[in-house]
Amino acid sequence: MSGSLLRQLLVGVLLVAVVAILVRTVLGTPAIRRITENFANASAAASLLNTSTVCPSGSQIYMYEGAPYCCNGRLNPDADTVGATCRPMMGQTGSAFVFCTLGPTAPGGGPKNCLELRAGLLAAEQERYCPPQMPNFARAVGGDDPGRCCSGPTNSAQTDCADATGPSCAVATDPNEFKSPQSCQYLRAVSDAGPCPTGYTALTTQGQGGLTGLTLYGCTDMGQNCYPAGALARLKELGYDTTGLTACSAASASGAA
Repeated sequence: MSGSLLRQLLVGVLLVAVVAILVRTVLGTPAIRRITENFANASAAASLLNTSTVCPSGSQIYMYEGAPYCCNGRLNPDADTVGATCRPMMGQTGSAFVFCTLGPTAPGGGPKNCLELRAGLLAAEQERYCPPQMPNFARAVGGDDPGRCCSGPTNSAQTDCADATGPSCAVATDPNEFKSPQSCQYLRAVSDAGPCPTGYTALTTQGQGGLTGLTLYGCTDMGQNCYPAGALARLKELGYDTTGLTACSAASASGAA
């Protein structure tokens, strides 16, 4: 092999080595790593979500360092850290505050994936609204759907009851459950009231006088009606005068005497 050809071969080998080193160096820089991670996050998000553009109801989507997030609080996508990009509004606590990512849950306690957060929020709503006979909560994604409770399982996306013809109740938007006797809140309140005193059976009755327009739940012995302590306390909380309504505890004590 001639000296000239050998030199060309050595130069070629050196060039390949230099290019390999440069490529490894460039790929190892923070900027390129971040781009690579964002592509990986996007792929993971695509496998985690039915769609990568749907935020929980009432929140808005924004981008931070190439990744999508959802927020229903005070938004600052130019913040120095992802945690500072979304802060609660005044009075937003617990499930009222939504901050999640449409990508994978961030390591180290960062924002949860929105599907994971949604599952947690639905579980909290289930505990809040659903009566025992309709224990499974579902709510459509987006819009103003307040949700519903299903007697059977929900669909896989937890947006509705799997069996649309099965027993279910809707969550009422009116905070006064006595005006919506078919609502989940009313049915849950009736269930939470517990059993009637001995000799009494459950009843619902229409309110009279200042309670007109309300459906009251309580108990009767066919001669006297009584009402659970929780129902009376709730009526007072809503601003109603409960004078004339007998508490079931008093009726029970009277019967025992």
